[in-house]
Amino acid sequence: MTQQRPKTGLVGSYVDKVKQRLLSMVYYAAADQSLLQLNEQGWRPTQTSSRVPVLVLSRACYQEKLQSYAIRSASELRKVLKQSEQGKLSFHFISKLEQGQRRVLTIMPYPEYWPLCQKATLVLPASVVLASGIEPGLHQLQSPDKQLFILKYPGGDWHSALATPVMKQPQSALLLLGGHPETQCYSWTEQQLPELIRQGLFKLLPEYWLSGWNGFQSSASSLPWQMLLSSCAAVSIVYLLCSTVYLEATSYYRQHKLQQGGEEMTALLSERQQLQQKQQLTIALQQQLSDLYSTQQVWNLISVLQLNDIDVQRLQWFGEEVQLTAEAENATQALQMILDQPFVSSAQFTSPVRKAQRKEMLTAAIEFRKHSSKGSDTEPAKTTNSETGTEGISND
Repeated sequence: MTQQRPKTGLVGSYVDKVKQRLLSMVYYAAADQSLLQLNEQGWRPTQTSSRVPVLVLSRACYQEKLQSYAIRSASELRKVLKQSEQGKLSFHFISKLEQGQRRVLTIMPYPEYWPLCQKATLVLPASVVLASGIEPGLHQLQSPDKQLFILKYPGGDWHSALATPVMKQPQSALLLLGGHPETQCYSWTEQQLPELIRQGLFKLLPEYWLSGWNGFQSSASSLPWQMLLSSCAAVSIVYLLCSTVYLEATSYYRQHKLQQGGEEMTALLSERQQLQQKQQLTIALQQQLSDLYSTQQVWNLISVLQLNDIDVQRLQWFGEEVQLTAEAENATQALQMILDQPFVSSAQFTSPVRKAQRKEMLTAAIEFRKHSSKGSDTEPAKTTNSETGTEGISND
């Protein structure tokens, strides 16, 4: 079994100070209505006339009642429980929703302990605190007033009962509380009880702290509801008036600005529309000029081929590129002649040259120069078609 390494440094010292500060605010109410203050050494008898921050109520000072309700909303369930109190001091610890049911542990202090509870800001039952810090099993605890048995199940539920002449030993307590005969039993002395309470306080769930808030004292003091409601109504009216004036002023200011800039905005929109129309017309003209230029280059190419006694067998035109199938006496010289034309950008064979009677059959891809580009004086360079293994010529 490994020991937990103690916290060191600034964070550890700060956490220790916070724990000491919290423990100094905890008081224990015994069965004889005396107050015991919790500290590091254990219990210290004390008397105070001021309010107590946290009061741990002895198990001998209250009754427990465990009930189940088929109410999904915790706030609605709390309202129902509040109506059933009938002016009595009680605290309700509501569990989470499980299978459509909520379990409620109701703590009802005996009337003679009401003055002690009314002096406390938070009232926490000793059984709730102890059950939060102990392991599952049957625990026999010796408190400053009476002996207490707590049976805690592995799921977190628990039952508690004070020792009676019938229930003095763990075996009888286990039987009466409904525990399994093989449940592990623990025994704690009165000197160990403060340490168990300290552990339970640090492990106590936040909703238990909220449920322990002393609402009996706050409900007993009447609030000036009429004055409070009148003040809220006055504040609401002033807020509505101010917001209405602000909205009207903002609307008038924006409308005035729109009227001032209306004519300028209309003129700008009209000019923008005219500009867009001119841009569209320019784009259309450029497209037509490009088509006319490409058409002219095709006819120029056909004229050159006819003048050089090259028979065109097939010609496919794709914008600025032409796929040519023709017959010439020398296919390489014909391709070089095509490439020498100023309107041709590149030309290369797309398939091997074949013999056709006395001439050679060539298939080439010819690309025209862009309309905006100028002729190049560079020498044409031979290129090799990697797919067909034939030679091509390019000006690029």
